[in-house]
This record gives sequence, C-alpha cells and structure tokens, in this order.
Amino acid sequence: MAGMIAAGAGVKVAAKLGLLAVVLGFFKSFGVALLALKKGLIVILIGLAAVGRKILGLFRRKDKTDIENNP
Repeated sequence: MAGMIAAGAGVKVAAKLGLLAVVLGFFKSFGVALLALKKGLIVILIGLAAVGRKILGLFRRKDKTDIENNP
C-alpha cells in the first residue's frame, strides 16, 4: 500500500516538473516509428517469401503425373 502511495506521489511530482510529459512524448514518437518499421519489415518479408517461392518453383522437377494431369 505504501509503495502505491509513493508511486502516485512520484508521478505527481514528475508531472509538475514536466518530466513525465517529456518521457511519454519521446516514447510515443519512438513507438510510432517502431510500429512503422515493424509493418514495413513484415511487408518486405512477405515479398521475399513470394519471390523465393517463385524462384524455387522454376527449378523444381515435375512428376510425370503432374505433366499428364496439367497440360
């Protein structure tokens, strides 16, 4: 209980000094950039997987049954 009171008092002091606003502003902008990078990385990885699958498809041998069934 005392820890919760001390934490609440610490947040009030930090808010009065503007320290909390600065820290939250930094993490907010950093978080947005990190989220954009994450989404971009996912798109790039999906694209690389698709290209790799196409390239591997060019080098795979087809069975005779595949050739007969798919003219």
